[in-house]
Amino acid sequence: MEVPGTQSYIPDEIVGKVKNRADIVEVIAGYLSLTKSGENYKGLCPFHSEKTPSFVVSPKKQIFHCFGCGTGGNIFHFMMKIDNLGFPEAVTCVGERYGITVSDKTRDHKKSPAQKERDLLYEANNVAMGYYQESLYDREIGCKSMEYLTKKRGLNTEIIQRFGLGYARNSWDGLFSHMVKRGWTPKDLELSGLILKRNDKNGYYDRFRNRVIFPIRDISGRVIGFGGRSLDDSLPKYINSPETPIYIKGKNLYCLDKAKEGVSRENGLIIVEGYFDAIRLHQEGLRNVVATLGTALTSSHLEMIKRFTQRVYLIFDPDPAGIKATIRTIGFFIDYDISAAVVSLPEGTDPDSFINRFGREKFDEALRGSKQIIDFAFYSMMKDIDSNEIDKKKTLLRAIIPLVLRIENSVEKTHYLRLIADRLGIEERFLMEDLHRTSKGVMAKNPEQNIEINPSRAPKDEEILVALMINNKFPAERIRGEVGTEDITHPGLRAIFRSILESTDLHNEVRLEYIIQQNMDDQEIISYLSKLSLSDIQIDYTNVEGNIRDCICRLRRRRLDKDIKNIDIEIKKAEEERNYTSLRRLQEVKMKKLKIDYSRS
Repeated sequence: MEVPGTQSYIPDEIVGKVKNRADIVEVIAGYLSLTKSGENYKGLCPFHSEKTPSFVVSPKKQIFHCFGCGTGGNIFHFMMKIDNLGFPEAVTCVGERYGITVSDKTRDHKKSPAQKERDLLYEANNVAMGYYQESLYDREIGCKSMEYLTKKRGLNTEIIQRFGLGYARNSWDGLFSHMVKRGWTPKDLELSGLILKRNDKNGYYDRFRNRVIFPIRDISGRVIGFGGRSLDDSLPKYINSPETPIYIKGKNLYCLDKAKEGVSRENGLIIVEGYFDAIRLHQEGLRNVVATLGTALTSSHLEMIKRFTQRVYLIFDPDPAGIKATIRTIGFFIDYDISAAVVSLPEGTDPDSFINRFGREKFDEALRGSKQIIDFAFYSMMKDIDSNEIDKKKTLLRAIIPLVLRIENSVEKTHYLRLIADRLGIEERFLMEDLHRTSKGVMAKNPEQNIEINPSRAPKDEEILVALMINNKFPAERIRGEVGTEDITHPGLRAIFRSILESTDLHNEVRLEYIIQQNMDDQEIISYLSKLSLSDIQIDYTNVEGNIRDCICRLRRRRLDKDIKNIDIEIKKAEEERNYTSLRRLQEVKMKKLKIDYSRS
């Protein structure tokens, strides 16, 4: 299948095979949480921020549409949008998931340089992971690292295999030599972050040496980087891959690819700080755990988390730095309407050491005893303030008031205002005045932005007519003699209408997949098509004949009005030129048009 703009070709039979074997619900559920809603599924749109689910997936039609931002299409459009892929890469990605190989010759035809670079990095990481795993399971080379994992860290062989752990040999160039022998260039390996250039610029050496290796995967399960932990506590204990075109710490979470199913099942996500913390909790049966990658939580993290859940449990270090880091995330959680709670563990412990010492039952108790993040923040910030310390109170209020302003629920907002007033010994009315002043400043700095969606709306009768035909509620053949392509005024609907008629000619029926294929590269048309297919517009399906008749009448009237308007222009021109022959002919044509109008009124 050749798609305009993709500069690539994939045979129709390959595309069809992948599309027919794939399940759009299964694929999309790997990126966000979906719930059954009638015959469709709904979830929060991954392409824009929203609080009420407006993203619909149809297993019957194998399409999706967001009624918030207007994005829609089939399984390939979703993959192209969510993973920033070209069409060939989207087909390949879905095909690999379902055991269908798209040949290298087909797949690599005229890829963009950026996509080729990304593919190279994925492949390099896969080869490196295989090398690290082979080293771990080598009885001579990997015995100490395996002993460290099983005896010192308490991991079983099943969890070690599940997370793909490995071992970087105690060698300066073990991986480098291994990969160069297999045709990899130093330039490619340096780009991937697997090797470093020597200080004297004369040669390269491995980034990871004598370390347990943790493959870091993206949400799709592709290896994008590595973490390495020293076996003997030598510093630094942990080193990580640098950021690359496929690995950005602020946009990924460790083992989310494995936790996303558990998140849906447990209706919540546990976020910890360390690789071992996450792995150990998974081993204990807590399959909804992820870890940050050495960075604070970002808005990109929250956008990704919200696809799967609106409930989060944070388990960060209980030291002052950890508390500050936790407090800094409050604004994100409020803005994304995610309920976040803080789990407090005894000082000096982390989830790994806590569960090793006290067991799963005590850990579950700690989860149940978690505090809402805003409660945790307020009590943490206020606990050391004396009632007479005016400067500290003012500093505290400057930090707290902006947070309270971001709370939309009035009951919740009032609760925290009273709490602050009581704890700081301030009259509530003064606090309200301060809140009011601050809110004015915030509104002035951040005026609300209105985003116009679907600015070029089509006439309602055209939408109804095309929607009824797409959904096979009315035979297209019966429309053909009544309405022509030129009668549809909206460009997008006109293209869909034309494809409907072509589909009827070829298949004797309206086939949605054919219409999508004909307009594959025009996202505006595809989004409109998915919208009409999932019936966003109000249609009375109990009176289809009446709906069709009314639509046709309005379309005819609009066409007639347009024809008469054009004739009037020609009449005026004939009068100015004193062309009486043309004038009489035009007047006769106009009278016939008016008689048609009169007979149908």
